[in-house]
Amino acid sequence: MKKLKRRWEHSACYITNTEENKKILEVLKGQIEKFEFNFDEQDGYAVYSNEKSNRGILFLESEFIGQQTRFNDICDKLSKKNFQSTLMLLESEKIEDGFVLFDAVSEFLIYTDVIKDNIIDGSLQKSKLAVSIKMFQYLDSDDKIKFVQDLYIMFFLSNKSKFKDNKFEFEISNEENFFFNKFDFSSVESLNLYSIYEWIVDCQEYPKAYKVKLKIIRELLIRNRTLDDNERTLKQASIIFERIIANKTKDYFEQVNKLKDDFLIVSESISKSYKTVNAQMFGWLSSIGILIYRQMIDLNDYNYIWRRLFFSNSERIQIVLMMLLLGWLVIMIFFYGNIHQNKVEYNRLKEFYTKDLYFTDELFTEHIKEPKIELAYKIIFIILLTLLCIRLAIAFYC
Repeated sequence: MKKLKRRWEHSACYITNTEENKKILEVLKGQIEKFEFNFDEQDGYAVYSNEKSNRGILFLESEFIGQQTRFNDICDKLSKKNFQSTLMLLESEKIEDGFVLFDAVSEFLIYTDVIKDNIIDGSLQKSKLAVSIKMFQYLDSDDKIKFVQDLYIMFFLSNKSKFKDNKFEFEISNEENFFFNKFDFSSVESLNLYSIYEWIVDCQEYPKAYKVKLKIIRELLIRNRTLDDNERTLKQASIIFERIIANKTKDYFEQVNKLKDDFLIVSESISKSYKTVNAQMFGWLSSIGILIYRQMIDLNDYNYIWRRLFFSNSERIQIVLMMLLLGWLVIMIFFYGNIHQNKVEYNRLKEFYTKDLYFTDELFTEHIKEPKIELAYKIIFIILLTLLCIRLAIAFYC
């Protein structure tokens, strides 16, 4: 790597105004409107800082990484970049090319999706690992750069990771066995994991195929118990995945048909819940109708009947009101309970189809709608419950 007279302090780069740095200063001044950059001809230096306005800039990242002694510092700087958009990248070995555009949105989303499900202990938060692994391929070639890239990939491949005091522990495991590795950031090693990572994330033969590929790689690493023969591991993984793909199309349509059957089951369960609550509400309202009818038979003064129904505080009215309130609460509780059970079954099916069978959320929800209580029923429940509580209060306290 060509050594230029630049120094880093945290995420700020100080560039002396010398002949050696002439080209990079010209490139920076040409882009001064696009990001936060200060240049002073008199003092003879430029300052680049990793502020919010520079989240779209990858600036001499190889030089920054090469000067760092703590992995945390690298994570702090890179995790602030916005990898969900196109970035501008400048490297010292390619200064003549100026800034180049870099886009790795899909790869970044896959990496972060896997990381969120992995267990990471120690002093490193998952949010600090939110980077694009493909980005390192655009940086200047260097053993330390490749080692840092491999460490990020190990966080991706491992079910469990631990980071403390610049030391790493990675565990790749299944239900029966595990494969354990330790690394020290001060001791640069060559793992050559990028070809495996690239195979997992680059080509998605069907939605979320990367999850199947990742599972295959993990199983092979546990079985082979080595990171030294990754080319062989990759060949084995490709053969296994091709065999899976051969049966995938047939299985896919079979599962789509099964999804339709599950849709009917959930739909019938929801329909049954609504039919039940409708019948219960009809019965409850009928009991009120019978109560009014009996009052009309016993009393000739209709005005008195309505006063007694709405304002009487007799023990009989109190008991009837409490029974009506209790009955209404039971109807509500059972209905909400049935809908909750339907939601539990819905979430179970959704997890099975989206995680185990790799359906997309959109495809699943297209066939099965999430169970929920319709707004009209909520309004009826609340209004009648409120009226009953008010009437009961009148019976006891007026």
